[in-house]
Amino acid sequence: MEALPEWLEHGQALTVQVSGRDMEPGEGTLYLKKLDKNQRRKRAMKGLAMCWLLAALSLPIMFFHFVLVPGFLLAGLVLFKMKMSEETLVLGGIIPCPACQQANKVGRQAEQWPMGINCTSCGKGLDFTAAAKD
Repeated sequence: MEALPEWLEHGQALTVQVSGRDMEPGEGTLYLKKLDKNQRRKRAMKGLAMCWLLAALSLPIMFFHFVLVPGFLLAGLVLFKMKMSEETLVLGGIIPCPACQQANKVGRQAEQWPMGINCTSCGKGLDFTAAAKD
């Protein structure tokens, strides 16, 4: 499994230490993108607009609008705050399973250590953290 062109073009490679229960540790690669304030604001506004659009679309739904509209309005504000605080984004990566050697693809997500996935082949839980720099 190879890195996607988007990862290589926009991201910075980071070696991660992969571990799991009853496994020898291994290494994988994640691609990170640092977000400046304007990029974070754009992502946050997009989430806010989507939630508020859902709130507006919920207005004509009888009885449910009493819960849906305030819920979407609040969810928009919470999502805005979360997106503004994300300074680094994981574009994706390839994490080999130390147990079965199967390559696993990591999707786009906020950087939050430690991270984890389940192996698509053997189903074992894999935890990974940023490898120590020498």
